[in-house]
Amino acid sequence: EHARAGKKFFSARIFDGSDTDGPVEINAVLGRKIPESVVMESLKSPLALESGEIDKTLLQSPALSGRLAFFPLKSQESAADYEMTAVFHENGVISDIVIDYPDFSVSQRLLALERVESVCNS
Repeated sequence: EHARAGKKFFSARIFDGSDTDGPVEINAVLGRKIPESVVMESLKSPLALESGEIDKTLLQSPALSGRLAFFPLKSQESAADYEMTAVFHENGVISDIVIDYPDFSVSQRLLALERVESVCNS
């Protein structure tokens, strides 16, 4: 929504229920568009090639980079708990994520991606 409107910066408060820390404020910066060729090149990691279970048609939607910082609402710290850099696709797929914690980073790449038929009656 923000990317389509041309907004580069936004913040939101969310609660995803994944821990007991409660809601967080997310400050986001939306970056440049990522060409499909760059997305496909990132899938050439040994693990992704080995799995062979990525439906590449789901990665053919427009994508852009983004950087998010997560601030717990119940904390008074001025620094983010953690930050995330990701490639977001217009269809909701995230094809690459790096999560930066104060002491270490975690890199996550797609190993499998499949289309699931909708069961909604709309």
